[in-house]
Amino acid sequence: MNNAAKYANCSIVNVKIFKEDHHVCLHVSDNGKGFEPEFCENGNGLKNMRTRAAEIDGKISIESKPGKGTDISLSMPITQNAY
Repeated sequence: MNNAAKYANCSIVNVKIFKEDHHVCLHVSDNGKGFEPEFCENGNGLKNMRTRAAEIDGKISIESKPGKGTDISLSMPITQNAY
């Protein structure tokens, strides 16, 4: 959300949170300027998201293309500790 507001220059941000199987899923998408994830080595934003997802046994997908916006999906297992 912070990156969409700060960098994307978007007019729409969609946020969905839902349960699927035994996972909580978060999907954030925007219609902003997009970027090339494989060429983003400056800063720690994408690296931090991947590290944090791994720490909670989650899976993260980051898809973006210049001029096409960005889609980020995170799926994290619901554990016994969550109850």
